[in-house]
Amino acid sequence: MTVPANGSVNSTLTLCTTSQSPLGTFSNLYVEGQGGGLTRNSSTFGVAITSPGDFAVSVSPTSRTVVQGQSTTYTVTVQSVSGFSGPVTLNVKSLHEHSWVYSF
Repeated sequence: MTVPANGSVNSTLTLCTTSQSPLGTFSNLYVEGQGGGLTRNSSTFGVAITSPGDFAVSVSPTSRTVVQGQSTTYTVTVQSVSGFSGPVTLNVKSLHEHSWVYSF
């Protein structure tokens, strides 16, 4: 970019991330400018890299007693995290080798 005498120019900085970019807050970034044999640095700025939209699933209550042959109910909550929006398919899984009959 070319700066006019006693003037200024603006430029847009675009920071790009990839799926491999580490998550977290990075606060010691700065822009270095070089020209006319001089090097100058901007003040520091930061960026927070967050995961793309996500969701959390919870079940309440965490335990129930039911008589064999009967049924019971739970409340399943799906909560948007970081702006997630979209369909979520729910299934019942077990850490043991059981088959479960269920509906949502």
